[in-house]
Parts: sequence; C-alpha cells; structure tokens
Amino acid sequence: MIEFSNEEREKFKDYLINFFNNAYGGNKFSRKDEEDNFNFLKKYSYFVKLSYGRGIVSKIPWIIFVRMDTQEYKASYGVYVYCGIKRENGEIIVCIGESEDVIINYTAKNKVDEYNTKFNNVAFNYLNLNNDIEVIVDKIIENMQWFAKLPLNEIQDRNALSISNNKEIRNNENEISNKKENQNPPLNQILYGPPGTGKTYQTIDKALEIISKEEKIQIPSKDDRKNRKELFDEYVKNGQIVFTTFHQSYGYEEFVEGIKPIINNDENSQELKYEIKNGVFKELCDKSLKNYISSIQNENETDLDKLIFEFANYINQNFLDKGNEFPLENKVNVKKILLNSKDEYRSFLLGGSIKSPQRLTIDVIKRDYLDFINGRILSFKDIKPKYDSQSDYHGNATYYFMFYKKLKEFESLQNEKFKIKKDNLKPYIIIIDEINRGNVSKIFGELITLIEPSKRIDESEGLKVTLPYSGEKFGVPKNVYIIGTMNTADRSITSLDTALRRRFEFIEMIPKPNVLSDNCEGVNLQELLKAINTRIEYLLDREKTIGHAFFIGIENLEKLKNVFQNKIIPLLQEYFYNDYALIDAVLNKNGMLENVIVENKDYLKNMTEFIESDKVIYKFSDSQKWDEATFKKIYE
Repeated sequence: MIEFSNEEREKFKDYLINFFNNAYGGNKFSRKDEEDNFNFLKKYSYFVKLSYGRGIVSKIPWIIFVRMDTQEYKASYGVYVYCGIKRENGEIIVCIGESEDVIINYTAKNKVDEYNTKFNNVAFNYLNLNNDIEVIVDKIIENMQWFAKLPLNEIQDRNALSISNNKEIRNNENEISNKKENQNPPLNQILYGPPGTGKTYQTIDKALEIISKEEKIQIPSKDDRKNRKELFDEYVKNGQIVFTTFHQSYGYEEFVEGIKPIINNDENSQELKYEIKNGVFKELCDKSLKNYISSIQNENETDLDKLIFEFANYINQNFLDKGNEFPLENKVNVKKILLNSKDEYRSFLLGGSIKSPQRLTIDVIKRDYLDFINGRILSFKDIKPKYDSQSDYHGNATYYFMFYKKLKEFESLQNEKFKIKKDNLKPYIIIIDEINRGNVSKIFGELITLIEPSKRIDESEGLKVTLPYSGEKFGVPKNVYIIGTMNTADRSITSLDTALRRRFEFIEMIPKPNVLSDNCEGVNLQELLKAINTRIEYLLDREKTIGHAFFIGIENLEKLKNVFQNKIIPLLQEYFYNDYALIDAVLNKNGMLENVIVENKDYLKNMTEFIESDKVIYKFSDSQKWDEATFKKIYE
C-alpha cells in the first residue's frame, strides 16, 4: 500500500512545482536532486528518473517513477508523469507506461510547428499553476499503486514488444495496434520450445484469445487464471474446444475415421459387426461445418433436413406404423419410407394407382422444394428431368408435384417451426499436445492439404476429399483452428513433417527467468536459471535449455532441492547422455556432483589398459546437505 505521510506529500508537491518551473526555464536538475528529493520513495519500492527528452523534444521535461524490480527493462516501464502534452485544456498529463511517450514522438515527428506552439502554451499554463497540484499528486499515487500490482511477466512481454519494434511502433503505435486488433488469429499454429516454458499452459490462453476475437467477448485477464480455466472448461464442455495428445501409437483412425468392432449379444448367438467411427478431428469439423452453414444461410429459408425428417416421422407414426398408406391425391399414396445403411431416411416409395411404384429420393426433394415454395415450380411441367432427356419435364413429375403440395401443407401447419435460425459463426479449436511425437503423415493422411487456409471450404481454392472408410466427401471448414505444442528438446522423435511444417505458424516459447523469485531463502532463481541456460546453450543449443516453469511456485530451499533432484538433474542426464563432467560444468562445480574414490583398487589391477589415467568417477552428493551456498555457486 502506498500512502504518503503529510510531510512526504508536502515535500513532494514543493519539489514538483520547483522541478517544472526550473525545467521549463532551462535549469536541469542533477542525479543528486533525484536522491535528495525522492529518497523516501525507496520504501515503496520505487525510484525516480528525470528526463528532458532528446532531439526535437529536448525541451520537454518529465519525471518517471520506476518500479525497482523493472529497472533492467530498457524501456524503463514505470509510472510516467509527463508534462508538455496538451489535451483539451492544457493539463499536465499523469499516465502509465509509454503511451504518452508515443504521442510525444509521433507529434514531434509529424507536426513540428503545431507541436512547438502547443508546447509553449502548456508550459505557460503550468507556470501559472492552472493545474491542481493536489489532484496531480493523488493521480501519481493511484498510478503507482496500480503499477505495483502488475505481474512482472506482463511488464516483460510489453517491454519485449516495445524493444523489438522500437523504430516503427513507438512513432505510430496506435496505427499498428489497430492493425493487430483487426488481424485474424492464425488458423494453424504451433507453440514450440524447450521443456518447462509453458507451452501446454499457454494453449488455454491462445484458445481463449481466438474465442475472444471471433465471438467478440471479454475474457478474464491473464493474471486471473482461475476464471480463465473455468471459461476454457465451459467451451470444452460445449464441444468448441477439444484436446488430444499425439504419441507413437496414435493413428488416422483416432484422428479422422476408422472401423470399430461391435459385438451384438443376443440370447442365442454372438454376432460381430463393424461400424465406422469418426475420429476427434472429424467430429470437430462436422460440428463446425454445421455452425458455418447455419451462419451463412438466409433466415427466411426452410431447414429442409429438419422438415423432411419431421414429415417422414409424421407419416410413419400416423399411417405406416398402423398399416395404412399415406394418401397424396388421385389414389397415389406413400407406401413405404426407405432407409440407407445408417438407418437414415433415404427415399419415399410412391404407389397406389401407380402401376410401378416410384422412389422419390431426399436429394430430389431438396433439389426441387425451394423452387416449389418460391413459385418457380407452378405445375408438374416445371419439374425438369434429372438427366438429359427429350422430354420437357420429368416422367414422374405429376407424382412429385403431389408430394410437394402435401409437404408444403405440413410445413404451413407448423407455424414457422422449420424456418432456419441463423447462428453466429463460432470458432472450433483442437489442441494437439506433443504434435511432433506422432507420425504426422500417417495421422493426418489426406487432410494434410485440407488444413491450409486457402484449401478450406468455400475459400478460393477450397478442396474436399473422399474419405477411405465412409466414402464421404470431406473438407475442413474455415472456422476450425489447430493449436499444437512441440518440445524441441525431445530427441526420441523425428523432425516434424516438412509438409505440415509449412502449413503452420510457429511461435517460439523461450525461458523467462524474470517471472521467477529473486530471493528464495537467499537464492536468486532468476540468475540461477540464466546461468544454467547460458552453459547449456553454449555446450548444446538453445532448444535444450530449461524452462522457467520448473521453478514456478518454489518458495523455499526444500522445494528447490526436490526440483533439482527429481527434474533438473534427470533432464541434464538425458541432455548430456550421462556425461557427468559436462553436467558438473553446467552446475559450475557446485558440489551436487562429487568424485568417487575407489576404495579397493585391486579390483581394477587387470584393467589398466582400459582405464584412462585421468578417469574421474562421479556420484551425486546427499541432497539433504545442499544449502543456500550450493545453489548460489551455480551463478556466482
């Protein structure tokens, strides 16, 4: 909690007035002034930087209040108190971060004369104290309190963005921010990096970012993990997010479709049958396609699938199941409703006065019915032959026309029941953990092409393939998103399939030491992780560094010992193929490994030709003896 005492507040007010009066007059204060006048802020974990700008803004003074644990960031994220920027009434601006800095730079670059005019006016207004100094001090304290609660990882992320785009973003951040806001999230992305960098953890955030963007909803902030996870679980429950993990035995049958055996038990015998079962990805695509079709349909149109299904049920329940045929007109009846191999309605068998019963398929009904209700089929003569024919109309057109009239009567009695209810387009997301551990070519099969953005359904180069088991035409809808994770340190797997690699956007996840504690019972976990990773990267490569997640939540030496004994050291053994000399070098010879003295060398007397003269045998020391100095030795 930041609360200035009355004495501190009065001293602070006097100094602000003195600073700006002198600064606008060209008298710059020194580092000693910073120390003398703002020393009391140290107890609130802040320090002060005085700045007078550079180049065209060199006459603009401002004060920056910086949180002590953020001083390593070059952009010096802190609470910035700017002056010299005019708003509606020429007030001094009190703000957070570098948002106002962007306005200074952008204005100075593009509107020099106008800017200088505004600057002089603002300076004049301030010197005449048209601003309320009490309000300014209150605002500074409020902003310092807000900034004190901001997680370090969020500050680091913002800072990294600022530095990497320094020249362009800082001069026109608003424009770039708008572009980023309007940019669609990638359809296919893979988070890759060494173990412990939070790849799987981040998939939840990536999925919610997609949902937030596409469904225009507000999601909890990143530091509200509990509510983020609860929201994520809701979308998993309603089928918009699915999670799977690839492994060496994972196949096409689990991912797309396959044949599943079913034993049908009855009283006298057992019968083995096989059914085609959809895999996790095909199921998700089927759901997303229904939503996509519903989102682009006209709300005034009829849902033909639902209408035909309900009409068939009506005929079955009220006529056919009771032994009666359903009458159309002129003694033409529906005799039977035929099913396909999946027990779905396939066609209506028309008979009665017809000498040879005729089948009216669902496909033909769908082809003609909308034209019928919209007035484009006014008589049977408007129902054209399905194939090229010398006849002007279909041979069974009179029977079909009778059926369509009955279907329309049935629809009109249902009071808008079959009108399409248009859905909002929703994203459907599959998260594939350890995507490079499976045989990608085998798992994706012909889908390897279909997941490309340009090959999605209804895109300019959209494609569909015929699936091998069901024979269905299948494509990937444009509202399906794939998020994968890839552990770059796993040497037990082959490199990711090149065909898949070029269809994904890759986002590197690197260790973030700054999110760790700098005082775990005297041990600086940030420096410890940096030291270990610097040596690993030098001896091996950056893909086998150690992630910060191993040290999240480590609050005492006992937990730190357990992490090293059960996770870090086994990982180093794997990385260096049990070359303990290299492992000892990575640990900076901190005592976790110690030389083994062979007590009875007589056992080795006949092995001299096989033994190197400088051979050293290592063993791990007792972890209970590890102390603060053991861990500090890694980075000191």
